Amino acid sequence: KIRLIYIIVEGENQTGTLMVNRIPTPRWILQPSSTLGLQDINIPGQGVSYPSVTHIAPDGASAGAESTDRGVKITYDTKDAGWALGGFSYDDFGTPVESVSFSGLSQLVFGIKGTPQKIKLEIKDSSNNSAVVYLNGIDPNQEKFWSMPISALSGIDKTKISFIYF
Repeated sequence: KIRLIYIIVEGENQTGTLMVNRIPTPRWILQPSSTLGLQDINIPGQGVSYPSVTHIAPDGASAGAESTDRGVKITYDTKDAGWALGGFSYDDFGTPVESVSFSGLSQLVFGIKGTPQKIKLEIKDSSNNSAVVYLNGIDPNQEKFWSMPISALSGIDKTKISFIYF
């Protein structure tokens, strides 16, 4: 139940600069595969309505997500807030947090087309713990495919995945 974290500089006549990082350096920056295709996509779910699509944006930004016949179309305007997200939810928000297991997968394969060229992929478990990887090489005109090793999901319960955010 941490409420505040203070950084205190003590001593007379102190000058300088502090850089306190709150986001870890990403362990994984993934490039698109040259061998994967539509047939390799394996995000768990059944049909176009499960998992459901979801989006979040802070005040001052906007995001939208709509189901497509193959996944989700995310629209965004980060404005001054600097971020917006969309993706998939295995939680129906009406009961305790639902989830799916990724434990049977060695990798998660998905296709992306759009802008910008580099995005963050965040996967959350039912306890709201996150694993983050960055995807590089996104093309606005051609769908490309990424393979993310499940081993890259450190710090989360791989048997209780609730959200996939892009």
